Amino acid sequence: MSIIKYRPEIDGLRAVAVIPVVLFHLGATWIPGGFVGVDVFFVISGFLITSIILKEQTAGIFTFSGFWMRRIRRILPAMLTMLIGTSVAGYFILFGPSWEGLGEQVFSAIFLYANVEMWQLSGNYWGPAAETAPLLHTWSLSVEEQFYLFYPLLLLILLKLTPKRVFTLILTGSVLSFGLGVYATSHSPNAAFYFLPPRAWELAAGCLLAIFERSRGPAPKGNISRTLASAGLLLTGAGYYLIQGAGGFPGFWALLPVVGTVLVIRFSGGEKCLASRLLSWAPVVHVGKCSYSLYLWHWPVIVMGAALQLKYPEHINNSVVIALIIILSLASYHFIEKPTRRAKNILMPVVLALVVSLGLAGFLTRASYNYNTPRFLPTIWMGEKYNVSPKIIPLPASRTLGVNWHSRPESLKDAYQNNGVLDLMNGEKTPRVVFLGSSHGLMWAPVVRNICKELNVSSSFFLADGTNPLIKFPLETKPLGGFNAIERRQFDQNRLEKLRLWEPEVVIISARWERFDIFEFEQFILMLRDFGSMVLFIEQPPVLDITDVSLPLYLSYRFDSIEVPDEILLPQLSDAEREGRKRLRLFSEKYDFCRSVPIADLYEKSSKVVACRQNRILYIDDDHLSLAGSKMAEERISKYVNAALISKKEFIHVSE
Repeated sequence: MSIIKYRPEIDGLRAVAVIPVVLFHLGATWIPGGFVGVDVFFVISGFLITSIILKEQTAGIFTFSGFWMRRIRRILPAMLTMLIGTSVAGYFILFGPSWEGLGEQVFSAIFLYANVEMWQLSGNYWGPAAETAPLLHTWSLSVEEQFYLFYPLLLLILLKLTPKRVFTLILTGSVLSFGLGVYATSHSPNAAFYFLPPRAWELAAGCLLAIFERSRGPAPKGNISRTLASAGLLLTGAGYYLIQGAGGFPGFWALLPVVGTVLVIRFSGGEKCLASRLLSWAPVVHVGKCSYSLYLWHWPVIVMGAALQLKYPEHINNSVVIALIIILSLASYHFIEKPTRRAKNILMPVVLALVVSLGLAGFLTRASYNYNTPRFLPTIWMGEKYNVSPKIIPLPASRTLGVNWHSRPESLKDAYQNNGVLDLMNGEKTPRVVFLGSSHGLMWAPVVRNICKELNVSSSFFLADGTNPLIKFPLETKPLGGFNAIERRQFDQNRLEKLRLWEPEVVIISARWERFDIFEFEQFILMLRDFGSMVLFIEQPPVLDITDVSLPLYLSYRFDSIEVPDEILLPQLSDAEREGRKRLRLFSEKYDFCRSVPIADLYEKSSKVVACRQNRILYIDDDHLSLAGSKMAEERISKYVNAALISKKEFIHVSE
């Protein structure tokens, strides 16, 4: 087995990589680019792996079996231990609907596609779904191992066929990868962050340095080398403070940590410069030696700790989380990493741990859960009684458990091409109020129908989940929600025909407004004006930061062992719906026949969202109100509907 000369400053550089990652994940706002420590790891890995391959190839002792046995010893024992521990802890700590996702994350980590899984699961590395994924951090391990699936073979082929052009050819590939990373960061930032092709150049930067040193030898000693080593450390550190991520990384910004790391590795070896002294300091070196275990354990502990803090805030705090990270990391390094790195009989324990990990993952993807939802008053959803979608798309149990779900009447399956859900009264032949909406209209339907009955006016509801309540010209023919292409066109044509025929006094429209730009549908809104209609846009209530799961189930999980308070406030997802409301108001202010009905303030309190009040749960999931929740806005919506029906003058001044 080949051994390259040990360089303590490289272990110190590992510490410089892992500490910012941990601090960033702990929520340290003063180090916004802490996540780029992963990029430092990539460069170090490429340099060390290539140095070993080149030395063994020169000595004629390189074998792929030996290479992969080293990778197995280095990666799998500690990782499989972490996966087993996280799976068991996740079952007892995490919210039941999260178990399936955790099991799938374990599979992806084992089979080296965690970066693809995390891209599909969370999309944005900085998004809410990512923050609750216990194995989010394994994306980087998958990227690294995907690289090594082909790189050693490519390197040996190049060394054999064209040894003098190895550096040039790998450099060319690196430039192409960098260019792809820059392009993808602008056009598909999530893919740029998670996928290997836009990231390969970072690993290749370390590979190129190892190839360069093989032919040129170590860097000459002197002031220039000392200056460049310190400059490299400063560049790397600057990346932690200047890089913001969230759509702008990797791109050009990745040059800071990558170039900085290359300079440190190249010029700090053997030099008694400031960078070398700092990186070779014994405590820093020890952290670097533990860096792999620290990286493995820190994120699952943070995620589990956050889940426990929600349920037991008086017992779990950041100090407990940090202490547990340190204990598990040190135990993993001293009792798993070190003993297994050179162990001869490693395959059987690894295979056994692999089987256990896969078994736990399979169990988690199929495990059932049950929470005491009767602790709360019944949470009712009556929206399906107004759903004219020709096909109902079944929702997962995680969305519906704990909700008293009123089923849709069979008679509604053809309503989309007829009169919608029509409610005539007083001998009227046409409705005075027409309601257009998606599932975010379904949640208001019982309230709007009650308002119309109290005002003694006829109404019709053209509401369908998964659709756009607005119509775009020319009519679109793509499938949407429960509509195939033909049905969707029929739905839009029928709505236009009925609106033209009925000329309703009021058209109410509801949607999740941040998901599209209302100004793109201006032609349709102006058509409603031509029909003589007043238009009411009902705002979207704030979205809860709980992911797309049943709120009764979630609250029952959170308060399974503690008393339910009179009012439960939950964090708001983001400012996305605020932007949607802003666009809606700007559009409404543009035309005197339009008005945005403000309701979001009814559900906001102290920068959070009122999720439950006096044991009544106000949402059924993260963004749909329950019957109790929608009733909170009934009086306000009624005010706007009544004003619109009475006269245009009162309608214009209703909010004054």
